Amino acid sequence: MLMTHNTPQTADSASTFDRTTIRNHFWMLHHLAERANVPGKLVLCAIADKPLGLPPINQHFAIGDVDGMTAAAMAFQGTQYGVYDSRGLMRPDLPEGAKGTQADVVRTLAFTVDADSDHEGVATPHAPLMPNYIVESSKGNYQEVMILDRALPPAESKPLARALGELTGDKMCVPDISRIMRVPGTLNWPSTPKIKRGRSPDPQPVRVHKAWNSWTKVDDLLAVVAANVKPKTIKITAPVPDAVDGVSHDGIRYAEVVWYCQHMAKVWTPDDRETTPDDFELAKRIKLSFPGEDGLNAVLLLGWEDREDELRKRWWNPNDFKTEGENLLTLRGLKEVNWMFRHVIGCPYPPAPPFSPLPIGSPLPEGWRWTEDGRTERTAPSLPGGILPVFSAASLEGLPVPPRRWHVRDWIPAETVTLLYGDGGTGKSLIALQLLASTALGRPWLGRVVEKGACLFVTAEDSRDEVHRRLADIAREHSVPLSKMTDLHIVSLAGEDAILAAPDGRSSILIPTALFAALEAQCIALRPTFVVLDTLADLFGGNEIDRSQARQFIGLLRGLALKYDITILLLAHPSVSGMTRGTGSSGSTGWNNSVRSRLYFDRIRADDNSEPDPDARVLRSMKSNYGRVGEEIVLHWRRGVFVPDSITAGGLMAANDARNRADEVFLKMLALYDAESRGAVSPNPGSNYAPKLFAEHAGAQGLKSRALKDAMDRLLASKRIEAIMTGPPSRMRQHLIVSDRTYQLTKEPTNPIPTPCQPATNGVPTPLPTVPQTLPTPIPTGCYPNPHTPIALRAP
Repeated sequence: MLMTHNTPQTADSASTFDRTTIRNHFWMLHHLAERANVPGKLVLCAIADKPLGLPPINQHFAIGDVDGMTAAAMAFQGTQYGVYDSRGLMRPDLPEGAKGTQADVVRTLAFTVDADSDHEGVATPHAPLMPNYIVESSKGNYQEVMILDRALPPAESKPLARALGELTGDKMCVPDISRIMRVPGTLNWPSTPKIKRGRSPDPQPVRVHKAWNSWTKVDDLLAVVAANVKPKTIKITAPVPDAVDGVSHDGIRYAEVVWYCQHMAKVWTPDDRETTPDDFELAKRIKLSFPGEDGLNAVLLLGWEDREDELRKRWWNPNDFKTEGENLLTLRGLKEVNWMFRHVIGCPYPPAPPFSPLPIGSPLPEGWRWTEDGRTERTAPSLPGGILPVFSAASLEGLPVPPRRWHVRDWIPAETVTLLYGDGGTGKSLIALQLLASTALGRPWLGRVVEKGACLFVTAEDSRDEVHRRLADIAREHSVPLSKMTDLHIVSLAGEDAILAAPDGRSSILIPTALFAALEAQCIALRPTFVVLDTLADLFGGNEIDRSQARQFIGLLRGLALKYDITILLLAHPSVSGMTRGTGSSGSTGWNNSVRSRLYFDRIRADDNSEPDPDARVLRSMKSNYGRVGEEIVLHWRRGVFVPDSITAGGLMAANDARNRADEVFLKMLALYDAESRGAVSPNPGSNYAPKLFAEHAGAQGLKSRALKDAMDRLLASKRIEAIMTGPPSRMRQHLIVSDRTYQLTKEPTNPIPTPCQPATNGVPTPLPTVPQTLPTPIPTGCYPNPHTPIALRAP
């Protein structure tokens, strides 16, 4: 009998993480991994359980690094992230940031039955033998863990896991040997489907219900399976009517789905084609539109030779695919963003001609011609003479309102031009290249969903070799080979004449060059969704401070965007005054006024203009006709790419630290205004609006009014400041005061957030303790809500 290494949590731990329970759980997990006696690493996953729009965070730990894994889990205290681990040992070369799939498991340490009791009409699954370890993931719902007396390689654990799924009725958790489960000692934020099933929306503590005190013999499990699991055929229900006249209930043509699946299968060669998580996501989405045999046949076109039985079984399971498909944000074909079949459906595109200045006399796009001196010019103005495209507002009656389309929601609107400013060496070309790769792969960019499709990168700054080096880093970050980026097309004009348009002599009228005609020819051939032009100084041959020329150049690019349904991102350098003022602008106001969105990529500087962290950057929305202005994304350079702080454990701490700093700055400014009798400040917008006044003061340490407004709201909610009424009865006004009248201006800011934990791969792993650092306590007596009786074993 083993000593108990986990103690049940008490009720007073319901609002915070229990570090002792977390550490004891990880001690057990690392002990099991060490006994496996094979190289590998353990995975910790954090998932935003509420719809925060944040991607999961996956971290890897060497066997024995109990303290590092504990510190990483504790970093999510105070956030709405759920914390999970895998009871499988992953291969040592698992790519950084990957969760790992069944193919990555090198040893199975335990089997876990998800004994949730709140599935209406579904019997609660139970472990076939007495579980050695029980975790209460939420009130009345349990994880029944059978800790194996010997770690199993995948060849042995996979068939046993599938059989246990049949035996227990748990078709989702037990059969997946890479399944992640909640970590005891953390909090469970219920998802929307679980709330609909009746769970409380409040976070619930994940508790240890029964401490680890024994082993489950693998031989006993094999005997149970042999005695109770009988071979059975998969029952396939009658096909559901998929479509009427080839169109699904939500307006998708079946022929388009078939063509799309065939096209996706051809992207990879037969040698390296494997079933991916994206395939499952696509299958889930297709089932929403075509739930019967037709939809299944379309999905099979993707190539499921290795997992066809699994797909068929899951397809006809009424509880599988359905709700998951509705909730996936990154899924191709989600109607909300309308980009599953955009551009690529209908027929393949012709091969793209090489992008280079066209030889004189080459065919040009419609509306262009060659001049005698070898230039290009339009054959007619944009609009026929004397004709204006007038329409009546009444003609819009009854027509559906077209939805606003975005390439990156709230940041980069579709079918228009966005300006991205950034000083030389800041990294604007790199984040633009990251966005291009995300567009080609259909992956999130800086934690934001992007519109998937073909894209074109025209750079006059970076050579082919430099682009190659950067793409290699980006591909590694996405855990894909460069061969997957078939939709990313690149043109390097470094050292070449890259002017797209220039004024004609002394006139202010811009004349497009042959290079612009070649760019338009590429737009016709490639039909890209997204085009990046790098940079304005190399591509624009006019006077940057001439408002008319600025508007003409943006107008030329917007014409391309509208004509060919393209989103264009134009990179530019700010002026010295633009950097000094923090606006990031340059030249004439015509540039800012002509675009619908303008972004600024900048370094994070202190009051003395120094850089406390040279790897830190911030992306700001300086203008947005269709969204909020002032949004920010804080980034850090890591291994050749920029990563948003919000998707790293250290970044979560930094975000909390930034909020604490803003709160302290607001308190100091409010106390300063009171001490210097500068006049009352108000929580309401107006001439004495506190966030605006404070942001203009040097004591704000560079914080913007938006950050100070958020700080004011937090301080009011926590009652650290108050809004009181003053003035005569006829003219009462609200103003702010510090609640603690003894508050000292010299008080140093406090930072209760612990320092970020070091990655587990750095340094020597922490050795396993020889004895538990927390003394065991007796297991509380009482009846377990779901009593278990060992099954009488038949002769194997």
